[in-house]
Amino acid sequence: MNKSKIRRSLKQIYRSRAITLVLLAGLVLVAAWLADTLARRNAVPVTIAPEKEISYVNVEVLTGRLAFVSGCATTENSGRIIRLEHCEEYFSLFTTNNDGTGWQQITEQPIAPFAPDWSPDGSQIIFYSSHDGDSEIYSINADGTYLRQLTDNTDYSDFNPTWSPDGTKIAFSSIRDNNLDIYVMNADGTHVQRLTTDPADDTHPDWSPDGRKIAYSSMADGDRDIMMMNTDGSDKTNLSNNNREDYVPVWSPDGAHIAFTSDFDGDFEIFVMNVATRAVRRLTQDSAQNFDPAWSPDGEWLAYSANNTGDYEIYMLRVADSYIERVTFNAVSDHLPTWQRLELYSSSGE
Repeated sequence: MNKSKIRRSLKQIYRSRAITLVLLAGLVLVAAWLADTLARRNAVPVTIAPEKEISYVNVEVLTGRLAFVSGCATTENSGRIIRLEHCEEYFSLFTTNNDGTGWQQITEQPIAPFAPDWSPDGSQIIFYSSHDGDSEIYSINADGTYLRQLTDNTDYSDFNPTWSPDGTKIAFSSIRDNNLDIYVMNADGTHVQRLTTDPADDTHPDWSPDGRKIAYSSMADGDRDIMMMNTDGSDKTNLSNNNREDYVPVWSPDGAHIAFTSDFDGDFEIFVMNVATRAVRRLTQDSAQNFDPAWSPDGEWLAYSANNTGDYEIYMLRVADSYIERVTFNAVSDHLPTWQRLELYSSSGE
């Protein structure tokens, strides 16, 4: 074969290979186009939210102080407890950092407060006390100043006050109509309205974070269950609906869960419920009595009281994995923790 024929043969081979590569590239492009078209047809539509002007950025929700009820104490000027001893008649209201440091006594004898609850802005604490013979609702500044009596009666008792998320109203339980029911009033104690009217006991109200619902404990269906209603008393719903005794519901900061106490196996334990699905998860599992759950501002912890050591102490439980830390170490009982919410704002650009 001469050189010219060889050149022609090589050109034909190269031409054939080039044509093949072009055809393959075209097929790849066509396949990619088909795949993209099919993907677009089967894709879930995504809505892009419009941008919003934010007046404050870098909002950090800090873990605030705990308020709780404890036995008598003597304090130094620094707020450090130097002697804590049992008192037969009176308890006092204290606040502390979540690591158990920085104690401050808020109320003096003979106030004997119970069921404290921080105001949304962290400046006040409400509670009930029966030091004058019947249970009344009071508020006090977080530094222990300006004690105010919000209810005033001699024929009935008021219990378990809780702030609305905007701080303008207080829900509470009362026997003022000869039955234990849920009521709501303005934050100054005026304009009292009754929300439940069934013959069963209804108590321990707690507002949802959006202010639209109130969870509470009720015996309306025979056993004590966790109930939910609108803030005007309508649309009552049984959330737990079981043959156990369920107490003290408290909403998580995001409104997705409710923590509560229940006598699941004879001992009182802490549980958490998904409000949407009603699924319940047990958080504590021991032989102690565990009461009074209170959410941390970030929703990651629950403070509660338990008698693991004989007397009741305050503990913190991490909701994700039930890791527990002890907060108080006292010779007297500590009860009814409630968490202060603190927010630190920094303006845009700072």
